[in-house]
Amino acid sequence: MNTPDSQGARATARATALRILAFESHEHGTSDEVAAQVEHVLARVDRALSEWVGQAGSHALFGRAITLATPEHPVLVGVLHRQRTSPHLAQLAENARAQGAEATIAAATTVLASVIATLSGLIGEDVALSLLDNVTAPGTGAREPARGAVTTVPQSNHGNDVS
Repeated sequence: MNTPDSQGARATARATALRILAFESHEHGTSDEVAAQVEHVLARVDRALSEWVGQAGSHALFGRAITLATPEHPVLVGVLHRQRTSPHLAQLAENARAQGAEATIAAATTVLASVIATLSGLIGEDVALSLLDNVTAPGTGAREPARGAVTTVPQSNHGNDVS
């Protein structure tokens, strides 16, 4: 179903993916350089998500996103998401050489947006985006808190002594 809310969530996920994948130079460089940058950023996202949803959860999110994006992005054909290995995305560098830097960036954006959208559907957009704040690309700043969002949660035991 394509509701206005789901369209807005997809737009937010894509904007967040673009911000996270922001490259530090205006020129993307060679396909190998872009593949290495994408690999580095997505590995950071994977590590951050693994802390909250576990390794299996993060692996499932990335695996699903790659599977869904592959028909639209041939650079992802044969790419496997691996955890705790290098390369993190097996076959990406080889495919990037054949498909080019722009195709690699487009595919990475789609994959990351899918991960964000799926995670947002599971735990809520504000929580999902807050989990990704620490992996925002250097120099791009953290995302703005949502209007009305609670940025700190006071610690209280409601008068119950837990010691």
